[in-house]
Amino acid sequence: MMNKILSGVLLTGMLAGTPVMAQWTVQTSTTTEQLNAVYATSATAAFAVGNNGVARKTTNGGTTWTTMSVDGTTEHITGVTFVSASMGYTCGAAQHVYETTNGGATWDNIGMGMTDLYDITAVSGSVWVCGDEEVGFGFLYNPITMALKQPTAVAGKKLHGVHLQGSSNGWAVGEGGVIIKTTNGGSAWTAQTAGTTQTLNKVRFFTANDGIIVGNAGTILRTTNGGTTWAATTVGTQNLNAVYYGSATQIWIAGNGGTILYSSNGGTTWSTQTTGMTTDLNGIGGYGTGTVWACGDGGKMLKYSGGATEAVTLPITEPEVAVYPVPAQGSIAVSWAGVDQVTVRLTDVTGREVLHVADVAPGSQMDVSGLSAGSYFAHCSAGDVQVVKHIVIR
Repeated sequence: MMNKILSGVLLTGMLAGTPVMAQWTVQTSTTTEQLNAVYATSATAAFAVGNNGVARKTTNGGTTWTTMSVDGTTEHITGVTFVSASMGYTCGAAQHVYETTNGGATWDNIGMGMTDLYDITAVSGSVWVCGDEEVGFGFLYNPITMALKQPTAVAGKKLHGVHLQGSSNGWAVGEGGVIIKTTNGGSAWTAQTAGTTQTLNKVRFFTANDGIIVGNAGTILRTTNGGTTWAATTVGTQNLNAVYYGSATQIWIAGNGGTILYSSNGGTTWSTQTTGMTTDLNGIGGYGTGTVWACGDGGKMLKYSGGATEAVTLPITEPEVAVYPVPAQGSIAVSWAGVDQVTVRLTDVTGREVLHVADVAPGSQMDVSGLSAGSYFAHCSAGDVQVVKHIVIR
């Protein structure tokens, strides 16, 4: 089990740009364990996760951070993400993926990958984790559909970061400068050219075209065309561990040695922001441009409060959808309040589609009598919203 998720040099180098005096203040996280990731769902609510099962939550902007139990795990937790204020996911070095549907009050184990997991991303109805080598390949895994992907481009390479931008487009990055992209929700992944062999640690996109990748030795990659081409720059020598888009133009990066980099022009140029510490920072996240948190070794938690918070569009609250009866026998129906028509795709545990019914009214019976007994996933969609429900047929 690794003690540090992202290791790196601790040498202080000259950084591009002029240091920017920003309002970064230290908060008390109530732990001295290494914190690996932080995610905010509002200007006052945020979640942080770290080593040895440590998880913290704030509902008052970080004035206080309270302890969360992630299904009682004591293993390292490496990533956290939310699709709404109530529904979120974490992953960890013990192969597990956890889900909350009540804003972190409780967490349930919904599946596991094959080995250590380093990052997690989600949109409504889809979750992907990435991780260590298994049988010689880094891997991507979807705990909802149980789909496992090991593209040839990641042979012999660990994947450190993954990000979905909408239901179709996603990217994953890792050792040796590897970048892979999906345009079909994870069914297939193809390699992109990074122009570097440095380890790439995290990737984030603001639109389907505009994205930033950060990596070791000050490596920053920027694209404005979905990764068809990547422009590389080096800012200092510290390993850069995480990146956060506050808006289309304002971006923050966290790295070793207390490094915080800031761009006000979409990543064209970067400046340093003073944190007053030399502790490695492993995660960064926020809400708009007015509230940003960075977390790191020794339980360090920093908060930036500068300027007005720009409008942020969060995913809609998970709709109340049910597939019944439970268990099913002979037929199924979907209940979805406020929806006139729903499309239902049923897949088995291998991801194979076994039923597809389009534009059916909620409550209508759908025949499943020809399917074998076992576990299935019902992909229910209405407009741009998709919800996946696990069902059992007897």
